[in-house]
Amino acid sequence: MMESSDPPTYKEATTPPNVVSNQTSFCQHCGKAAFGGNYCAYCGRLLVQTAQPVSSGPQISYNKLPPIANMQQPAIIALPTSTEPDIQHKNDLAYKDGNRLIYDFEKVACCPGQIVGLDPRVKDELPWELESKGITKDQWRDWMVLLMDNQKLAPSIAGCLCMFCCPGLIPQSILCAMFCPISMNHCLKWLPCCYGDWYIGLRRWQDDVNYVLNQHDMHVKLMTYKPFQKAPKSKMHGSRIAGKDHNYEMSMMVISLTETETEKLKMESWDHGVNDGCTSGIGRIL
Repeated sequence: MMESSDPPTYKEATTPPNVVSNQTSFCQHCGKAAFGGNYCAYCGRLLVQTAQPVSSGPQISYNKLPPIANMQQPAIIALPTSTEPDIQHKNDLAYKDGNRLIYDFEKVACCPGQIVGLDPRVKDELPWELESKGITKDQWRDWMVLLMDNQKLAPSIAGCLCMFCCPGLIPQSILCAMFCPISMNHCLKWLPCCYGDWYIGLRRWQDDVNYVLNQHDMHVKLMTYKPFQKAPKSKMHGSRIAGKDHNYEMSMMVISLTETETEKLKMESWDHGVNDGCTSGIGRIL
């Protein structure tokens, strides 16, 4: 069948091919029925359907590209974290000396504002040797906080001046050292120039902590060395001895880690060269 060479009529040109519509629309200008196309066959104006079919399916946005099927999300790879114990104690303030842990413990300060007792960071660094034997971080933190709280009773600058310097200076200091039991547990231990309450607190703290540590073959003891050359090495050894003379008493907190070392530590005295035989030294444990 030969195709016609005649140009299409207006209706043929404006009617989409093979479109079957089961919905009748009307021209809003002349009101005549429109059966297809973009323009009205009667008035020639642009058709606007008065009744639009409502789609119940999902709306498709033609301004966006459709999602790509089976698009794989990039996998998040978690890097393994190190769970190995810090056996060299590089990240805490403990110095390991054989089967002992050595902590710096500055019992008194010569200048206001200096840190006394332990470094505040110690309370947040549980040694792995203690953790491996069942000591928890909460236990360790509680122990260290109690020890630091007891330091509020330690000798102060005002107390030292009142007892040993003012107003008699050297004669007064000699008489107080010989006849005043400033370190003893007595009814006046609460005075700022007496240290009996501080030593009582240290002794009670050691007993409470060792009650737990001894069950794991460990032990803690506060020790003092004089001269400081006899003291074991520690993390802050260099800064502590800077500017100090032979009269400086270097104190440490020592923790034994094995049963054999614990027996040795229990037998040791806190006094390593202090030799405080004066009346003022009665009652000392550090």
